[in-house]
Amino acid sequence: PDTGLLNGLPWPKSCHIWDLSFLRGPGRGPWEFRKRTLPVTLVSRRSVMLGAAAVAALPVMGRSFEVRAADAAEKVVPWDRATMPAIYPERVLGNPSAPVAIIEYSSLTCPHCAHFHEETLPKLKADFIDTDKAFLVVRDFPLDQLALAAALLARSAPEDRFFPLLEALFAQQSNWARAENPAKALTSLAMLGGMSKDSIDAAMKNTDLLQAIVDVRSEGNKVYEIDSTPSFVVAGVKHAGALSYDAFADLIAKAS
Repeated sequence: PDTGLLNGLPWPKSCHIWDLSFLRGPGRGPWEFRKRTLPVTLVSRRSVMLGAAAVAALPVMGRSFEVRAADAAEKVVPWDRATMPAIYPERVLGNPSAPVAIIEYSSLTCPHCAHFHEETLPKLKADFIDTDKAFLVVRDFPLDQLALAAALLARSAPEDRFFPLLEALFAQQSNWARAENPAKALTSLAMLGGMSKDSIDAAMKNTDLLQAIVDVRSEGNKVYEIDSTPSFVVAGVKHAGALSYDAFADLIAKAS
């Protein structure tokens, strides 16, 4: 695949699709599938404290996001050709009446998606989203079962906690995605993000929402030919890879 530099090291510019057909087993939850092959690191007390700091610091850092809830049965984006499952909670960052819509397909275990959320999105938010020039629709495109489990938790969080939890998951990705016990690490982050243990347990058993997330992924692949993350759709056209701020600014200007 096409490569670039991330933190001074060569990386492909996007993470490519994994076959998730095995996720369709009846009655299965995301922890009942094969373990993802990744270097193993322990979740230390310091990692947990960093996770807590990441969640707590989001509003202070100006990273708290306004959530505009949308009825998934309605079209949030007029030109959007993808059909969302009725139970899938669309999450919108910004004013959905803004003239330019950006649809993001991302995986919570993708380092390039994390880079976009950590480095590029805050600038886009300040210059285009907060000024009602554009809005962002975040959709799931899980590359593996850990990303699916994390997406299931995030989509089950209260609406006002979705974006802070999403940003914490990306900020702490290298800790929970490579943890010896990823379920425990994800649970800790979700609880720090405002979810109760009962709500987390219920989320992990929600096979209907799990299937909806898989269906969103499949629909993105079918309609927009999404096959890597992150991918963005602007004015109905797919743009693959972690685009730069300047690339987004150019797309927004052309779509306005």
